[in-house]
Amino acid sequence: MKLGQITAVVLIGALALTTACAQGNLPAPVVAAVADLAQRVGVAQDTITVASIEEVTWPDASLGNPQPGRMYAQVQTPGYRAFLVAQGQRYEYHTDTGMNVTLLGAPPEDGGQAGLNQQHQETLQRIALILQARRDLVGRLGVETEKVYLASLEKRTWPTSALGIEAPGQVYADVLTPGYRLIFEAGGKLYDYHTDLSAQFKPALLAGAGGGQAIERTPVIDWAVADLAARLNVAADGIAATNVQDVEWTDGSLGLPEPGMMYTKAIVSGQRITLQAQGRSFAYHAAGAPPARYAGIVYRDDAQVSVLAMGRTESADGNNFFHLVRIDPQTGQRQTVVEFVSSFATTPDGRDLLIKRRTSRSGHLVAHVAADGTVTELAKAFDFHGMALRADGSMAAYWSRPSINERTPFLNIRLQPWDASMPITPDLSGLPAGFTAGDLVWTDSGLAFSAGTDAGPRAFHWTPGDGLSELGAFEVMGWVPRTRALLVKRQEGNRAVLASFIPGMGETTTLTSVPYLQSVAAPVDQNWIVATVTGGAQPELQTITWGGIAEAVDVLEGTDYARVGVSPVGRIAVAEYMLGDVGRVDVFHLMGDQTTTQTLTDATGAMPVAN
Repeated sequence: MKLGQITAVVLIGALALTTACAQGNLPAPVVAAVADLAQRVGVAQDTITVASIEEVTWPDASLGNPQPGRMYAQVQTPGYRAFLVAQGQRYEYHTDTGMNVTLLGAPPEDGGQAGLNQQHQETLQRIALILQARRDLVGRLGVETEKVYLASLEKRTWPTSALGIEAPGQVYADVLTPGYRLIFEAGGKLYDYHTDLSAQFKPALLAGAGGGQAIERTPVIDWAVADLAARLNVAADGIAATNVQDVEWTDGSLGLPEPGMMYTKAIVSGQRITLQAQGRSFAYHAAGAPPARYAGIVYRDDAQVSVLAMGRTESADGNNFFHLVRIDPQTGQRQTVVEFVSSFATTPDGRDLLIKRRTSRSGHLVAHVAADGTVTELAKAFDFHGMALRADGSMAAYWSRPSINERTPFLNIRLQPWDASMPITPDLSGLPAGFTAGDLVWTDSGLAFSAGTDAGPRAFHWTPGDGLSELGAFEVMGWVPRTRALLVKRQEGNRAVLASFIPGMGETTTLTSVPYLQSVAAPVDQNWIVATVTGGAQPELQTITWGGIAEAVDVLEGTDYARVGVSPVGRIAVAEYMLGDVGRVDVFHLMGDQTTTQTLTDATGAMPVAN
């Protein structure tokens, strides 16, 4: 932040920021460190000297100053190292790029956080960013300042220093960058700006036009915004339309076909609408008027893909043997995301996580890890399993066993997984005691799962509006993204039949019939799935089209069971299994007719995610 901009902050907040600021271009977090030190040692801020400032990228959220007994998000955190001098003593402060500061050598109970002025500093920082972006928009539109209003302000953590707006040919730092998303209103139109926590702001590109270009609101856009607000349980003014494209759909599916369904074969004129909310982009397909069809999260076809997996480590307490790591499938390079976990679940874009940790010989905890690294402990119990997150990260579910003596699992559903309030627990009293809980599978509309009983599997479906309903006597295996279709398995004699099933409609098509079906996964916008099947001792990885055409990808030697995962756009598939006592992940790069393979050892629970 430049000196002139700091001065602007001072004038806005009517706060004398001290002569320490006059020593150089002080970033806001260093100003917060000055305020913190002044409070600690009981001196005026203008008596503190800023000896030096250095930009640093800390390896995790502890800012290079971890405290005993505390957990920190394992994400690279940009910030500063500042040396301050007060009363002849030298103090070392570490910060992020926001308002979090930590003093090396401070008593543990202080937590190393900024003092009473932190909230005031954050307010000044927001005001400065708002005024800068507002001035930019006024200049672009050529209107009076008083005619531009702030409609919405939302904290954001951008995935890179691009602030969610990448320009062709530019290179950006691959670090999480906290900031804000500002929505301004002028002349009945909305304008979208992205910022970091210093002086950088960018007008978002709307409808493919230049920065600050607004999209005309129409009834179908308003309908889509209202629908997304209800799905995410957020206010409609926190959602912006970022792109509207005229499209001629080839049939009545509006570009969203479902397996086994028939559609009117006629050209349909309409729009593809892109909305942005909570750091993600969402698509709606319309035929020119409300209602529109929800098309889910938008994943870039050219996005890089990484693999999240658990890598074995030597645990200090002997209970959690793995670190959750992000692996580059091209180079094998690993980066620790969260330390000491025993299981995890993730959204397809890797932004939200559920983790399980063992806390004692007879106890575990489950926690939510947000995109910005915030960890929220949700529950403690004897054990948890089957953890799952909806694709947009807004809902979570898991099975729990409260105690070692309780054999019947409980289903827990959280409508906001970052909130530690009480979960929803659907009534499963109709199932026999001791039933076996199956995998939890989220769709865009609800949660599906199966339960094993002595009479065979039974499948169920839960939605926030309708509650729990039974689907039939089969096992839920997965879901076809951007559709209503579940992937289910039923037995026909000595063979396993994989079929698509739409709740409320029933089975729509048979995909394959094999001796044994182990695992399935489906990408978006592809009329095929990947599966591990076996007719003997060794599983085979296959791609299977909606028309039932199966093609072998590879035979997984040395094991009798493998679990498959696929990246959101279907470029990469993984098969993870045990080879002896070593976790192994085979990564398959699916590129048209060519398939390349590589192996990651000492890894388990792997899932490819969009970066």
